[in-house]
Amino acid sequence: MSTYTSIEKECPAPEPFGDNIWKLSAITSLFFLSFLGQFVFAPLMPTIKSDLGISHAQAGSLFLMITIGSFTSQMLSGHLSFRINHRGSLFASKLLIGLPLLWLLVDSSMLSLRVVMLIVGMGVGLHIPSAIATITAMVDRKDWGKALGLHEIAPPLGTAVAPFLVVVLINYFAWQHIIAIVAVIVVTPSFVFYRFCDCGNFPGDPPVRQLLLEVLRLRSFWIMVVLFALFFGGVVGLYTMYPLYLTQEAGMSVDQANSLVGLSRLTGLIGVFVSGLIMDRIGEKKHIFLFMGMAGLATILIGAMSGLVLIVMIFIQASLINCFPAAGFSALSRTVQPHLRSVITSFASPIAIVIGGGIFPTLLGYMGETYSFSTGIVILGCLMIVSPLLVLPLRLLDVLGEGC
Repeated sequence: MSTYTSIEKECPAPEPFGDNIWKLSAITSLFFLSFLGQFVFAPLMPTIKSDLGISHAQAGSLFLMITIGSFTSQMLSGHLSFRINHRGSLFASKLLIGLPLLWLLVDSSMLSLRVVMLIVGMGVGLHIPSAIATITAMVDRKDWGKALGLHEIAPPLGTAVAPFLVVVLINYFAWQHIIAIVAVIVVTPSFVFYRFCDCGNFPGDPPVRQLLLEVLRLRSFWIMVVLFALFFGGVVGLYTMYPLYLTQEAGMSVDQANSLVGLSRLTGLIGVFVSGLIMDRIGEKKHIFLFMGMAGLATILIGAMSGLVLIVMIFIQASLINCFPAAGFSALSRTVQPHLRSVITSFASPIAIVIGGGIFPTLLGYMGETYSFSTGIVILGCLMIVSPLLVLPLRLLDVLGEGC
């Protein structure tokens, strides 16, 4: 039993989902901007790769820089949110994403690209711990599925908009200018949020040694790390390599590949809407078991099939895999008491992102050079299809204390 006493702070009173819809929409909009700033690089990668003369593996390694930055900032996010509140962290997140993108107008070398993507990753990493802590503090427990489901609309929407934005602008602007346009889109609304939205106006708990050890000793923590790593691999890992895979091995043009990827992300919205409702009915564990297994099967078929079947599977996989995060973050929040929520999110998510969003794309790029992208995708799908077995020993708390 932990003897740690959380810091004194004024927490928001949990309210029904409907009473918080506008605040939840504001946080979701910020999450959307995070994904837009992070994933504009993926549809541009064939152009960047050609312009800079880099290999598949080097292209994949660029996304590793984002995950390293995200890992670093999430590890430190508790210290920042403790000083400037979760609201301040959410605002700072967008500044760190948007402002560095403008540097590529000055210098678009490989070194600058790596540094910019590292800083962008740091901005991305600040959002998740503060957002999850804020949402689970201000919404009634019975409505977590709907609230987190709304928040998770942002990833598929952001990854859908980015390719279409590139398709529209690539014929008129250089890739550096497109990234600068995205920078303005990311930064400007964040000032509106900070001025008018007071959600998250309470501090986080810094990850002191006692709290960290308490989290790291939990078996459920490591189970969730593995599940989230495979989720990020099935979303981020595939998304970042899709343009190269579809142009190099599936014979599509860059515009065709980006349009397909963008359209397929829209089906992820279906999964997000459905998942929140289903999770509130069947619980997190059954939900994860069901949808992660089906997403793994669809991933295998993406690597194994071609033509029309390949296209259909890309759409189906996007819908299935995006059913995971609402249940995943809800389960993660239920593995600990409220004072540890931001801490466990600050450590589980970055470890998983480095593996799924950084190492997996790099390995897929390596497989694309030495064997084939399709072989790497099938291997990823096999890992995903057996992962639901991990929920069997997962322990979730039924009685949660008060606080945030």
